[in-house]
Parts: sequence; C-alpha cells; structure tokens
Amino acid sequence: SSIGRLFAPLLALGLLFFISRKRLPALLTIYGVYAISLLPALIYNSQHGGALMFRFWLLSYITPQTPLPEIVRNFISHYFANINPWTIAVTGENNVRDHVGSVGSVLLPALLLSMAGIVYVLRYLRSNRWWQFMLYALVVAPVPASLTTTQFPQIRLIALPVLLHVFMVPGAIWLMDSRQKWRQMAMTMIVVSLIGLGTIYRLQF
Repeated sequence: SSIGRLFAPLLALGLLFFISRKRLPALLTIYGVYAISLLPALIYNSQHGGALMFRFWLLSYITPQTPLPEIVRNFISHYFANINPWTIAVTGENNVRDHVGSVGSVLLPALLLSMAGIVYVLRYLRSNRWWQFMLYALVVAPVPASLTTTQFPQIRLIALPVLLHVFMVPGAIWLMDSRQKWRQMAMTMIVVSLIGLGTIYRLQF
C-alpha cells in the first residue's frame, strides 16, 4: 500500500537508534540492501507516471495549491485524531466498509496495559536502544495515515495496534513482577476483562 511505502522509510530511519562503531558496518549493509530493494519500485513508478503513489495523492490534503500552514494544521489535527484513546479503544473507524462499527481497534484493557507499558519503558527502559526504537516506531506509525483526509482510517493505521500490543509486554511485567496486591489485582482484572470481551466479540461478530 502507499501508506506502507511511507512507513517503511520511517522505520529504516529509526534503525539509527542502534548505531555504534561496532554496528555501523551491519547498518550500512542493511541500508544498502534496502536501497537496492527499492530500485524496482522506483523504476516502475518513474516509468508509469507515479502510479505507485497515485492513490496516496488522491487521498491526501497535500496539493501544490495548499499553503504550508494549512498542511501543518491538517497534519496536527489528523495525527491527534488518529491517536485518540477513545477512538482506538471504543468507537473505532466510522466506516463499516473497512471496520466493524462501534468497536475499537484495540480492546480497552489491552490499551490500558499498553499505556502502562509505555510509562514503564519511559521510566525504567528509556536508555535501552530497542525500546527507544519501539517508542519511535509508535510515534511515527500514525504519520502516513495522518497525511490523508480520512478520520481514523483503521486500515492505514494497522501498525498502531500491533505496536501497542508490543508495549503490553512491559506493562504486564510491571504488574506481575511485584508483591503489591493492587498490581496483582489490576493484572487479574485485565486478564479477566480481555477474556470476557474477547468471548463477547467472538459470539457477537
């Protein structure tokens, strides 16, 4: 998809979080292989009048006539709409063609656990390069979709719930790796809620 073609370079840029003198040759090799893999798409796109990005420009508010301040305002507005927790966990996309109505893209207990994981990473693991990369990926995941006119386009935001589920891991570790009863109770409630909601949605849909 055109969104994937925008997201992939952002992820490639994020590999710079791992840069070091020891890793430099490996990173240069990765970037070299990635650049070579792009050549067929670039050649095809140039020979077919920008066909690979045609749909993106059709859906985007970015045009030669649009002033830069308006583009910036649109991007900020769409970005924050695309990371709205209520939309992510409760309503989802308001388009039955692409998404089941009145259902979020991530179950509410899973989102809460993910948010706990994000806080845990920021507090205790922010010097870990892997988690620096994951935080970066989470921040840039909504960027390509935020360049289009659609509000909360779930298919174009598909990377966001995937990354949020990754952050459930440190959240679960933080809740379980403790003798504090409130954390254990919170984890138990989240697990029970996930099983219950999953069962309801399975029977309903």
